[in-house]
Amino acid sequence: MPVHSMTNNEATLSAEEHGPGHIPRFQTDLKQWRTLLAVVRHGSFANAASHLNVSQPAISYTIAKMEDQLGMCLLQHKGRRAELTESGHFLLERARHLLLQAAALERTAESIRLSVRPVLAIGVESDFFIDWLLPKLKKFSLENGSSRIRLTELSSRGLEENLCAQTIDLGIACRIPPGFLGEHLLETKYVPVAHPDHPLHQLNRPLIKEDLEREVQIVTDRSGLSEANPDLLAAAGIQWKVNSIVTVEAAVMENLGYAWLPMMRVEAAIKRRQLALLPLAEGQVRMVQYFAIYARPEARQAKAFCGMLKHASTSNMMNSLALR
Repeated sequence: MPVHSMTNNEATLSAEEHGPGHIPRFQTDLKQWRTLLAVVRHGSFANAASHLNVSQPAISYTIAKMEDQLGMCLLQHKGRRAELTESGHFLLERARHLLLQAAALERTAESIRLSVRPVLAIGVESDFFIDWLLPKLKKFSLENGSSRIRLTELSSRGLEENLCAQTIDLGIACRIPPGFLGEHLLETKYVPVAHPDHPLHQLNRPLIKEDLEREVQIVTDRSGLSEANPDLLAAAGIQWKVNSIVTVEAAVMENLGYAWLPMMRVEAAIKRRQLALLPLAEGQVRMVQYFAIYARPEARQAKAFCGMLKHASTSNMMNSLALR
């Protein structure tokens, strides 16, 4: 079939008929033109089928349907090779540009997807040691294209409520609430500490539980730590309840009472003699477990961050914080 270029008058008429707001309808699609291009490049239906990982009858059907839709022959067979007709050559040259533009469009979409990252929302119980977590958040953000982070310190109940509402992606707590998936994150040492001038240090002997029960214990309020680890609370005595582990440490350093705190948090203060370990007769160290809890099982970014935390928790840096 003879092929001719569209004249200026024809192009103007076509534009006027459709108008700028017209949404065109297509007889063919990009997948069909890609199939035709594969046949031409690889010389036969069989080779094109192998390249596209489809059956040879599927290739034959696609080409036959295209020719029927367009009302013209696109290929002619010369021996075992399939070659373009004059019409096919003219149309495929234009289709080749469309395929390149479509591929570029999808690459642009991928770039946009990677550059506009979702927020990773993390909720931690108020007694968790944020100073250990913050450097890991920075590292994760840098390694993942400056991912946006939202970190919230919550009570035990608040953490569970946020997980239920899915306003956070990942929770870190001493226990996994019923109905949620989670995994063990880290195990850390909690030790009893007080100001060096605290009355308990003046006894100059190993301490028993009755000694502790006569003194003020500083604890975090609304925390899951004491629920999951009841042995960290004195059976009797006075408790001062505060909102966060930061305030617990500050109160102990002001000699307002004693507390159980993570060794990794108070080690530096002990070395500076701002705090001192209480010499308990037994149970000097309590191991506390922390878990990562997922609001949604498919939260890939939350799981990736959790994997990095688990790796960090078993690193030499963590091991160096062992009780000396």
